Amino acid sequence: MVRKWKTNKSVVRENFKLKNIMKLLKISSILIIILQLTSCKGHDEKGVSYPKQKKRNTEKFDIEKFDQYANMPNKPYSENCKEILPDKSEKVQLLMAENYQEEIIPPPPSMIKRVKTFYLNTGVIKEELSTYIGLHFPVGEIKYYDQKGNLVKTEDTDLAYKDFSVKLLDLFEILQKEPLLDGLSMEEKENFNRIFEIRKESKDVSLEDVFKEFKQNKFLNSMDDKDRRSLIGIDFNETKKEWKVVKDLYPFGLINIKVDANDGRVLEKKYEAEKRP
Repeated sequence: MVRKWKTNKSVVRENFKLKNIMKLLKISSILIIILQLTSCKGHDEKGVSYPKQKKRNTEKFDIEKFDQYANMPNKPYSENCKEILPDKSEKVQLLMAENYQEEIIPPPPSMIKRVKTFYLNTGVIKEELSTYIGLHFPVGEIKYYDQKGNLVKTEDTDLAYKDFSVKLLDLFEILQKEPLLDGLSMEEKENFNRIFEIRKESKDVSLEDVFKEFKQNKFLNSMDDKDRRSLIGIDFNETKKEWKVVKDLYPFGLINIKVDANDGRVLEKKYEAEKRP
């Protein structure tokens, strides 16, 4: 009986050990999976690549020169400085909350500007990209640097629409050829007649009358510095395969337009009367 009791007790102990080993193996397996997922983080990011060799950018922001300008009396802005470059581009430098920023804005008809940011404490380059000259809509690559100026990551912002015929610059070309408006509803005729005081009966207001008041007849005029910045909304819908653009006509309203990303056809154009104060 004693021997039998010892045998049962031994079996219980062995079962207990086995269960603990199984638990440990299970926990270990989970930890290995977590570590694998963690180590792979970033490598599956779409459009993101990491340099295989060390690449250093030695460009630095001239903090001393910027501070001297910032202390000049009667300057137009307290936290930025502007300079016209030999090619007529405008260089604008800004002090932001977490970094210095420099923008190179080419003269018309360019629709793209170059933007660089620099670390606040050292002036070492932090990030560089190209973007639409109005709102922030990057085009091409964004390069990211560490505090020593080493390239750590590159992001391809064109990836979403790379397989479509109409890229961002193609879109701008289409908008420059597209009429500002295609037609006028009676409500729109009444609205423009009231806004511009055309001195006609509303029913007789024509597109030519409206174009004359706007001083343009195309959706986008890249030769005009103000108008090339007038796009306040740019969105690419990969699912619908279309571009959506919002043009600001303040204080006269907005125009929304949708363009097919495959063939460049205008799918929709809609005027919205001004509702902003």
